[in-house]
Amino acid sequence: MKHIIGIDLGGTTISVALFNKNISMLEQRILTTESQRGVDYILTKISSNIAELISRHKVQKSDVLGIGFGSPGPLSTKKGIVFNCPNLKGWKNVPLKQLMEHKTGFPVFIENDANSAALGEWCKGSGRGVENMLFVTLGTGVGGGLVINNQLHHGKDDAAGEIGHVILFPDGIKCNCGNYGCIEMYASATGIVRRTKEAINYGRNSVLSKLKENITSKNVYLAALKKDKLACEIMNETGRYLGIIFSSMANLLDLDMIVIGGNVANAGEMLLRPIRKEIQSRVMYPANKVKIIKAKLGANAGVIGAACAVLERI
Repeated sequence: MKHIIGIDLGGTTISVALFNKNISMLEQRILTTESQRGVDYILTKISSNIAELISRHKVQKSDVLGIGFGSPGPLSTKKGIVFNCPNLKGWKNVPLKQLMEHKTGFPVFIENDANSAALGEWCKGSGRGVENMLFVTLGTGVGGGLVINNQLHHGKDDAAGEIGHVILFPDGIKCNCGNYGCIEMYASATGIVRRTKEAINYGRNSVLSKLKENITSKNVYLAALKKDKLACEIMNETGRYLGIIFSSMANLLDLDMIVIGGNVANAGEMLLRPIRKEIQSRVMYPANKVKIIKAKLGANAGVIGAACAVLERI
């Protein structure tokens, strides 16, 4: 029986998992990243855990098809190089493929972390069976990945899918990318919290005001469930903003489905309803038939997608 290793590298944790060829997870380990200890330390720790997983499950080295490695970018899937990871100390121009192949002896296929999550949802999650899908993750930032005509779409420089930096307001708030008015500044967890705090500072009444500086996007969602007027407005507005951006994507790409993941997506229908409403008011037929669905795989989308990337590329 052939096996695959999936890795999802994050700024705080690393997921390392062993899969069979059908992408059924046999065992998963969650490691602390310890980014301050540098590239070699992290890759050695990952490699040691891979060796332990293979030994524990009595897998022959010849039966490992390869390692799929999801990493923050920007990166080159062809060259196997990670150009920069702002949240990982020392990760600049790292020859990740070469280093991991040397440490493990297995073929290594690197993938952008958002693309890995998109691939996971397409192969094993909410997007199974569709030909054209946009995956969007709403967390601290806004990330995305595209499947077009049954293939993960990378673009010429592996930079496709950066939906978080599509402009919502041309003269809006300055984004960390240097541009102004990116959707990430409004619809991410960070953006939701900022907009809520601003409204409270302007004098809006809300149960959230007692939390002061400790407001989270989850607090906003829970307050909206209790019919807090400000929280309901913030969640509805967030859905509307996303719906505006998604409408452009639907008209441009004629998608079957948009899958929404990340912590903000846990708001469920409270977020999805205003998105769908906005799309129906803006998107032309037949592109307006696009389905808006919550992601299924949660935090495991990335590691599952990394394993799927091996099958896509061998």
